[in-house]
Amino acid sequence: MQRIQSLATCAALLASGACATLLSAAACASSQGPAETTPASPAATATVPAVAAEPSAEATPPPPAKQPVADAAPDYRQPPQTALNGYGDRVPVHFRVEDMLEAVLEPSQRKDAEVRLLAWLIQIDERPLLVEQVLLWIHIAPKNAAPTYRLANLFRHPLDRDPDRRAQWRLWLRSHSPPGVRSFPAPPSVQDMDDFTGFTDWTYDASSGFDLVDGQVCAGAWNKSFGRAPTQQFPSPK
Repeated sequence: MQRIQSLATCAALLASGACATLLSAAACASSQGPAETTPASPAATATVPAVAAEPSAEATPPPPAKQPVADAAPDYRQPPQTALNGYGDRVPVHFRVEDMLEAVLEPSQRKDAEVRLLAWLIQIDERPLLVEQVLLWIHIAPKNAAPTYRLANLFRHPLDRDPDRRAQWRLWLRSHSPPGVRSFPAPPSVQDMDDFTGFTDWTYDASSGFDLVDGQVCAGAWNKSFGRAPTQQFPSPK
């Protein structure tokens, strides 16, 4: 019995000592602040793959400036632009009667002159040599002199190497023929016209080695000048 009490006393003392030890450990931990957190092991840390930074967008260079396109060379084989004149005849719009008169009349005669375009043609060869040709009926009625009439065969080369001569009309002239003008005291007749065109090598078609670009016998002016319709016509250009 005495031995049992001794064992109980020893157990109580041990329990009392254990409690004191736990209280002492708790007080010590409280005085040292919060417990340090043990870092997680590398294996437990989630790895986030790095995202490569996108390269900065560079400014798009402007498109290269368009180089000017050289104008296409004019096609002189194309018929010219035409319009109807006061006689209702089709004539090239770039023809100027004032320019034609410079080849036929003196400056003092031009203001008193009536001019009619009877026929015109444009022809070209392979060089290219471009020839414009016209037939004119002219009535000169000065105040202090008798009226006169003229027929004229004129030509020019719009592609002449000399720019000053491109617009210049000249009297038709060949080595075997006289200048392309003839004067009459009275209005010329159809027979006069036929003789004149034969004398100055006028033809109602392209010359040998040339192609006809365009041509017209002006029926309105012809009828006004000769009292009848023309009997000649140009063929259609090829």
